[in-house]
Amino acid sequence: MNYIKELNAFQKRENLSTAEMARHFGVEWQIYKNWVNRQSLPKKHYGAANKLLGVDILDDEQMRIVKMFGNMSPEARAAAIRSVEAIHDLESKS
Repeated sequence: MNYIKELNAFQKRENLSTAEMARHFGVEWQIYKNWVNRQSLPKKHYGAANKLLGVDILDDEQMRIVKMFGNMSPEARAAAIRSVEAIHDLESKS
């Protein structure tokens, strides 16, 4: 995702000033403007950007699982899914 592009579109759509955008990130307007000029949002502000833009994101644990699944063979992936489904079924019966 190009955060700066998305944030610029959001800013324009919502008719917000640079200072108002900066407040969403807890920084001075000059710092926010610098990010825009560099076309780069610091990673530590991705969460605030996602919240502002209404983007659902995965937490660290979910991302770790996605990465593990990506490294599995199709057979291992299918077995893992069956295991998770079995655990889910057991928990839903409790």
